[in-house]
Amino acid sequence: MKGTKTYEELRAQLGEANDTINAIRAGQVDAVVVQGENGPCLYSLKTADHTYRVFIEKMKEGALTLNSAGIILYCNSQFASMVNLPLATVIGACMTDFIPKESLAEYKRIAEQGWQSDTKGEIFLRNRNNELIPFLLSVTSLELDEGIALSIILTDLTLQKENEKQLQTKNKELQTARQRADKLNEELEQRVRARTKDLFLSREYFRFLADNVPVIIWTTDQDGKLDYVNRRWVEYTGFALEESRSKQAELVHPDDLQNGSKDPPMQLSDGTMRRQYLLEMMRVKSHRGSAPVLISTIKKESLKRKTSSLALPVTS
Repeated sequence: MKGTKTYEELRAQLGEANDTINAIRAGQVDAVVVQGENGPCLYSLKTADHTYRVFIEKMKEGALTLNSAGIILYCNSQFASMVNLPLATVIGACMTDFIPKESLAEYKRIAEQGWQSDTKGEIFLRNRNNELIPFLLSVTSLELDEGIALSIILTDLTLQKENEKQLQTKNKELQTARQRADKLNEELEQRVRARTKDLFLSREYFRFLADNVPVIIWTTDQDGKLDYVNRRWVEYTGFALEESRSKQAELVHPDDLQNGSKDPPMQLSDGTMRRQYLLEMMRVKSHRGSAPVLISTIKKESLKRKTSSLALPVTS
């Protein structure tokens, strides 16, 4: 009797071991208790997809799995947070329940294409507070044990859209500023052209007056070199401006050329020394070969040290 009982016990133990092995193979066992040195130890049996499930739950994007009818078979907690609904409420709902009417056609196009190949597209989703949120959908089909499903990864584009809106606003402001600058430049160019025209007319008017007054008029730079002579100068000396420059030392008496005026300046206008007029006597030769004529000159010292001279014949 004792030997028969031992045989039955062995068969029972063998059957229990076979059942455990079959349960492990079928995935019906979550953990195994093993006797260790310090007592029983619990070993949890994890499948290969456990790491991916943790990753999907921790990611910042929403993740969905839909069947062919558009029912949500799975979603991560991030998507539930995006639509501001409990996870249990989202699972089992229809995807189109979260899509506003204006984005429904685009969503259907993306979903239909996603069953055929990987695709992306942008739509709006409506959350529990009836707020519209822009999303980028990345869609692909998956073969699961239950059949083919549609996998969707949703990226919130709210921050990106706000940045784009701010960028558009800045671009408009920049465009407006550029147009204003172009307008100001155009107005400035018009003023410069008008001023240039006025200066040209003023210069021509001065030349006309200077050539028709009965006195000799010339101007010199800060080094004393001639830079303008009127018609009376040419008639008296017989030389135009370029020739007069080269013969300037010959036309003026050497004593007058080197010594210059020793008379004090006559202060005019506001009494300052910035603009002063000198009265001096100078002898200039005539082209007729006669003796030099004594000429009274009035010299104006300008801010740029340019000298303007008006010559009045005194003796001949």
